[in-house]
Amino acid sequence: MKIVTRVAVIRLVLLIVFFAILEWVSLLAIGQTKEEWLRGWASSLADRKITPEMIAKAKPWQDNGAHCLPGSSGVIPLGDGGAVYVATHSAHENESRVGLIISIPAMLLTGRRPVADATIAVDQQGHIYTCEGHVCGYLTLQSKKPVQTLQDFLETCIGDDERNTWKPYHPE
Repeated sequence: MKIVTRVAVIRLVLLIVFFAILEWVSLLAIGQTKEEWLRGWASSLADRKITPEMIAKAKPWQDNGAHCLPGSSGVIPLGDGGAVYVATHSAHENESRVGLIISIPAMLLTGRRPVADATIAVDQQGHIYTCEGHVCGYLTLQSKKPVQTLQDFLETCIGDDERNTWKPYHPE
């Protein structure tokens, strides 16, 4: 009877250790979830001040109603002299993380999903917005009309999918 109990205890301890290691590996493999990423940026953007110098250095909108934001964050100017500060995360950034052989089982067992594509912006009044859509290394916004105001900006979409417009973001 003692042998069975020892074997059962050893198995239980090994199972607990296995799940603890799996959770640790999943954090390495997956990193932040989308909501964690958005909350972190929302906290950072809450105090972000867009200066006239930042607006002056920002890349202007193209004549065809497109704007490409190089890199993962920066200022996008508006025609009325205002601007928004935008930050992005591309699903392609996850490709350098631990391989799929580890991350897929970790996602299935823990329910955590990596950030994938995420975009967040703050206007000059401190209001925060998010937009769904694929960010492929850089942000490409499309507009059917000149982007002169914040409202015009909020009607832009990521890529050519008009369903991906900006929505207010209120972290929980």
